[in-house]
Amino acid sequence: MFATPGQVDDFAIAGDGSIYLATHGDTIMRAQADGTLTTVLPTGGDGSTAVAFVPGDPASLYVLTTGGLLEGAGRPARLLRIALPGGPAFCDQAVP
Repeated sequence: MFATPGQVDDFAIAGDGSIYLATHGDTIMRAQADGTLTTVLPTGGDGSTAVAFVPGDPASLYVLTTGGLLEGAGRPARLLRIALPGGPAFCDQAVP
């Protein structure tokens, strides 16, 4: 085991080997091979349930949310695009 991120619903592996994690909560995390965990999206995930990279767009991470369905929030589900500075190999924080 190289990281202990807590609850994870889905993950996507970037070209540099880091793993982006949907926490099914408000946040998106990044786990690096050395075990370092970084918060990529600190809030706004609203039940983040899936993360993915789209071929041809390595500088963006796409996140599907449930709108907090399981938490009883009742907000609409959303598809978020998180721009990763320099692409996924260099991301250490979310870009508004």
